[in-house]
Amino acid sequence: MDHVDVPDTDGLSVLEVEDLYNAALEEVQKACDVSERQRCGQRLAVIAKALRAAKRKPLEKTQRTEWSAYPEPVTLPRCPDDARYVKSFSTEVADLPAAQHFFHEYGFVVFRDVLTAPECEATVAEIWRSLEERTPGLERHDSESWSLLSSERYGLPEEQAVFTPQIVANRQNDRVYAALDAVLPRMSGIEDFDSPHPDPNSVVVTQDRWCIYRPAGDDASARTAENLHLDVNPWTYAGLKPTEIEDLRYGMTIAGDHRFPLQDFRAELTAVQGRGSSTGEHVQGVLNLLDNLEEDGGTRVVPGFHRCFMPWLRALGDMESNLAQSGQHDNWVLRRAAGGGSFKFSNLDRIHQLSRRIPMRAGSFLLWNQLLVHGSCANNSANFRIAQFITGFRAGEMSPGRSWARAAAVQRHNSGLLLRPLAPHVFGEARGTEGTEGTAGPADGRSFARSEREHLAVEQVLQTSKGHPEAILKAFEDFHVQCKPLLHVGPMKGTYLDHAVQRSSPSLVLELGSYLGYSAVRALAPLAKLCNNLEIDLISYIQSQVQELSQDS
Repeated sequence: MDHVDVPDTDGLSVLEVEDLYNAALEEVQKACDVSERQRCGQRLAVIAKALRAAKRKPLEKTQRTEWSAYPEPVTLPRCPDDARYVKSFSTEVADLPAAQHFFHEYGFVVFRDVLTAPECEATVAEIWRSLEERTPGLERHDSESWSLLSSERYGLPEEQAVFTPQIVANRQNDRVYAALDAVLPRMSGIEDFDSPHPDPNSVVVTQDRWCIYRPAGDDASARTAENLHLDVNPWTYAGLKPTEIEDLRYGMTIAGDHRFPLQDFRAELTAVQGRGSSTGEHVQGVLNLLDNLEEDGGTRVVPGFHRCFMPWLRALGDMESNLAQSGQHDNWVLRRAAGGGSFKFSNLDRIHQLSRRIPMRAGSFLLWNQLLVHGSCANNSANFRIAQFITGFRAGEMSPGRSWARAAAVQRHNSGLLLRPLAPHVFGEARGTEGTEGTAGPADGRSFARSEREHLAVEQVLQTSKGHPEAILKAFEDFHVQCKPLLHVGPMKGTYLDHAVQRSSPSLVLELGSYLGYSAVRALAPLAKLCNNLEIDLISYIQSQVQELSQDS
């Protein structure tokens, strides 16, 4: 058999292979003699086989149109004194122009020495205290207990935002503010500025959370999942779909155990409408708390994607064609509240080859354009990865209604915590008089009155528990761990109280001295099934306790 010249069809789309088939068929029809017809027929048969194979492949396996919009792969500059880390900059004024140029070129930048070593240590200790309180048996210095840390949820806590002393202090840090202020676009031409923030260019920080990756080494089950995504709905961001971001009022919603704090803080991140601008209203960030090397897992980005966003979006087509992952190769948008969403990239998408890990020192602050594809890599080392998320945007981006509602909500959750001079800029000062909802707390380093914390705790408990004893206890415990510490017995010591009540089966319980009623509810919980009116009595008791506490204060 003569040699048959057959084109290479690997990597071609179905349509491209079909064009080759039609051309080969035409050659067979035009063949003048038997030998030529036989040769062309053999070529046609081979291409027909390739066409059948191409049609059997899922559509997503072939070359995708949007891939042509992806940026070229890059090699990132490293720190001159230690090539293990990506190049970084200081927040000193003289260093800012170079940092801004780097940010606009790559879509991200790292600022070093943003937190001091004591600030990093205090934040890590606070995160560990929270983990130990919510995870019975977990101890920071007992490596045998680390297996209790879940590798799911990308190392994130269940709550959408965290309000604890050091986490809130970091949101008001001078160098955190300077870094965000350096890369966010400045606003001008705003008249009649009505806002709890002093200036349209005040940098507002998001109320976010932290993450922790436990050491994994060779244990694949301990590794945090890998991903690449955008934290925006591309069609909403580009103005092709409506958004309700200005309708957010930061009221509490209840979804399972996600009682604290407010879901709207998440929505404000994903419902941004940038109308195709090059930078957008938000800059996302990771405040690194431990030295983080390449193998330790953590943030990765696709440098330069922010400049390719609009061509990439046009290649995707309409949103309705990108709502589901019908095959494992498909990318899709996950719609969220207020018209927002996040765009998820398949683990088989070519974009993963373009991503780059961002290793950095403890105390560094990584910021990236919100249009930069980013995600995480698994921890493959014997080291922890611990970080805090902080995103920033300009106060002038918000409507008056949204900004005042937001400031009041932040104020409620910051109640009882130390506020610093930058607090009016990053948090806003809500309207009202001291001691009422919506009050602006002092911004000179003083704390709120002690009873404010207890009032907030009781308000949240009453809204979420619906009077059921177990739900009341869970609500108190959630508040203690996720918002602000309370002086209550808690779940660990509470087990001793449970055993004492169960052993004696009392018909009368006398409590000498009380705080908010946690231990009383705990002692009476076993009787709940026997007393139809117990729920109402418990609610009344808790309300009376916080009223007495207010009078004492």
